Amino acid sequence: MELETLIAFDNVIEAELLRLKLENQGIDCFLFDKHIVSTNPMYANALGGIKIKVRKEDFDAAKQIMKLD
Repeated sequence: MELETLIAFDNVIEAELLRLKLENQGIDCFLFDKHIVSTNPMYANALGGIKIKVRKEDFDAAKQIMKLD
């Protein structure tokens, strides 16, 4: 399974809200670096934030769902 980064956040709440929205639309997604940034927010810039990744074949559909906001 190949994953692509959809977007990155420096806030766990925003990342979780988008994750829930995508999963409610049937798109599996994964949060990377969530726990590290939650534990120490100063690492967000160094790590590139909390990344939401989706399967390559779901990337375009996920982008469309993000645009609906």
